[in-house]
Amino acid sequence: MAWIEVHQELRGHPKVTRLATLMGLDDLQALGLLVNLWLWAAQYAQNGDLTQFSDVEICAACGLEKRYSNVIVTNLIQSGWVDEGDEKRLIHHWGDYGLKFLDATKNRVRDFRERKRAEKCDTDHGNVTVTPTLPNLTLPNLTLPKSIFFNSPDFVSAWDQYRQMRVEKKKTMRATTERAQLKNVEKLSERHVRVATRIVMASVENGWTGLFPLKVDVLDQLRREMAAEEKLKKHPCEYCGEPITESQQTNHQRIGICSGWKEAPVETVADVKKKIIEIGQQMSVDATFAASDKKDREAREARTRARK
Repeated sequence: MAWIEVHQELRGHPKVTRLATLMGLDDLQALGLLVNLWLWAAQYAQNGDLTQFSDVEICAACGLEKRYSNVIVTNLIQSGWVDEGDEKRLIHHWGDYGLKFLDATKNRVRDFRERKRAEKCDTDHGNVTVTPTLPNLTLPNLTLPKSIFFNSPDFVSAWDQYRQMRVEKKKTMRATTERAQLKNVEKLSERHVRVATRIVMASVENGWTGLFPLKVDVLDQLRREMAAEEKLKKHPCEYCGEPITESQQTNHQRIGICSGWKEAPVETVADVKKKIIEIGQQMSVDATFAASDKKDREAREARTRARK
């Protein structure tokens, strides 16, 4: 759908008043006449050339009655809205205004159709169905959007390679597309940066413009590697704060290296008997309260039955 731009200063413009005077109309009618002509030209005379159209056709394009057909073109020329020369009749300054917005409209229509085509076009990749992103021939977005993965130098390097690969394939990502792809990789990797990096690098190595889940065996191997690395990673000891690995925790405490850990004292027979007595006393108290609660409940139920 084409459209034209009408500037505020057009209302009350001397050329509009001149045309209204020549046509015997008021200014608003003359303004409507011009807008009708421009809208018609946007559809049927997109180059602004009216030479091939008769006076009757131009009169109808202006939204006027047929009786004005013998004066409309002459009055448009005299008022400066149509230029005549070299056996041609051209709408005044159409190249500066009309063509500019027609080109903008064509670009929007093309972008809209490409976007819809990209949404409907599903490309099969093995057992995974992917929706290709919209091609964009402009320069790549050099500002990285926000992501939990950009704290990892490995992921940043992989993502830069992925963007460059898409540029080489003329599939440059727009900012919105890049944000969507980052959300996709967060979902596929379950927010694990190592898995996300491997997903991105798989697409780079295979020349895929999309991002796909890792195969089950590859993912399992990666998880085993991550688990092994986690065991070798040093964490502060919960007792003394010294950095140690998970496997060193027990020996660190048992052989006396840990300054903050002490073994629990061995309980004597007397201590055990004392605990048994305390537990028995507590159980007796609990049983007494339970019996009292039962009697109270039975009494309430008896009073309720008596009322009925």
